[in-house]
Amino acid sequence: MEQTKTLRRLKKYLQPGLFTGKIVLIMGVIFLIAYILTLNGMRILPDTEGYDTIVIFIFFIALIVSVPGLIQILRFRKQLRELDQRGELSQVLSDFASAESMYNGKVMMGNSYAFGKGCSAVIRYEEVERVYLYEHYTNSIKDERMLKVKMKNGKTFGLCRLKVYLKREEDETEVMETVLSHNPDAQIGVN
Repeated sequence: MEQTKTLRRLKKYLQPGLFTGKIVLIMGVIFLIAYILTLNGMRILPDTEGYDTIVIFIFFIALIVSVPGLIQILRFRKQLRELDQRGELSQVLSDFASAESMYNGKVMMGNSYAFGKGCSAVIRYEEVERVYLYEHYTNSIKDERMLKVKMKNGKTFGLCRLKVYLKREEDETEVMETVLSHNPDAQIGVN
């Protein structure tokens, strides 16, 4: 019972949010209902000409916005199934339950695994090749900072998003040092 509760907490913590896709989908449903009611005699929309195209367009946008998050969720669930088949899931869950929260709850650091909020992957320290601070610039203006993890199999995961204009970097270095303490072969650095 406790294990299923921890599994639900782990899924909720690691799965990416589909907030934008949900909002667009809700708008599409509202337009669809208003369009159907107007076609059936209730005058909700003043002129229904062209609304069918708008409804289809809104659902298409919702699908496009949600696809990356859905792909991440499917990959995460696949990883959980693989962990369960190898018999490691109970170890992952106990590690998550006793993990130390860092960077205002955006990262949980356990004894064998790291868990990034919304990163959609359980990261084993042994498999980490490199942990680095990623900064993205648009027109010479910094607009994104995050801690990224490159695994030995070549996959890269965004461990957590960081504040863009934070001058103090103790929290980021603390996370990097925690990974380094569990895996001395891992490299740490910037970009």
